[in-house]
Amino acid sequence: KQREAEREAQLKKQEAEAALEAEMEEKRRQDEEAEQARFDALPEDEKARILAERAEEAAKEEARRLQLVAEAKARNDAIAAKEQAREAAKKAEEKRAQEQALKAQEAAAKSAMEANRRHLGSVMKFIPEK
Repeated sequence: KQREAEREAQLKKQEAEAALEAEMEEKRRQDEEAEQARFDALPEDEKARILAERAEEAAKEEARRLQLVAEAKARNDAIAAKEQAREAAKKAEEKRAQEQALKAQEAAAKSAMEANRRHLGSVMKFIPEK
């Protein structure tokens, strides 16, 4: 019984909300019709002035919207460029590190070859010639 009562209360609440929403929509429609009737009753030059003001305001709003879009795009482009620069710097650093490692390997190989040559030279002193 309690669940059924809760369910019925919920349904009544939903019905009341729907009725209120419908009433508000009807009021809005009536207000729009009244506004249109007032506009229609205006002299033609006043209508033209109002329409021009509305068009100007709409153009200003569109310009603001386009400016915001352009600013957002510029920010995104700047972020992407910064990321690309960071990646390029990282690759350059990796390449520089690889080059340094290669140079170190070459130096170590030369050093090892020189040490082997000297060692071989010193060993050769002890080998009797025939």
